[in-house]
Amino acid sequence: MDGTTLEKEISLMKLKIYKRVKDIKKKRIFKELKKFKVVKSVRMIGDWFFTRKIK
Repeated sequence: MDGTTLEKEISLMKLKIYKRVKDIKKKRIFKELKKFKVVKSVRMIGDWFFTRKIK
């Protein structure tokens, strides 16, 4: 009886940790994507600006 409840608790803890890690990873990926998008948009504006200046 004790063994099964302990195993259940451990599996629940593992599940919670796994979910938390997944959430953290998701947030990190979103942060990286946002950075990339910002950099990309800045580059695009820069390119547009320079091409306008050259013309």
